[in-house]
Amino acid sequence: MTVAGGVVATEEEILKSRYIFITIAPFMIISIILPLILGVFGLLTPTLKFLIILNSMASSVDMLNLLLVIKQLPKNATLKSNGPDTYWKNIQMNEKCKYNESHRI
Repeated sequence: MTVAGGVVATEEEILKSRYIFITIAPFMIISIILPLILGVFGLLTPTLKFLIILNSMASSVDMLNLLLVIKQLPKNATLKSNGPDTYWKNIQMNEKCKYNESHRI
């Protein structure tokens, strides 16, 4: 945990489809599914509403990253992060492509 919140980072290669799922899951669960469930049972308090809206606003950067990945990366791309930089390569087009020759998001 940091002052700004929790951050998860990896240097492993991740498929584009998995990255999309990992990026959208917290927003979908906390900001969409949880409020629906709590609303059905009448447990949606003003404090929880505030926290859900706060999570939705904090997820805006994740949604921007998601939009960029969906629009700019080919279907069979893999992503790899190195600190704040994220690189991708198309695994179908050139299997021997090195990450230093690949593209930066």
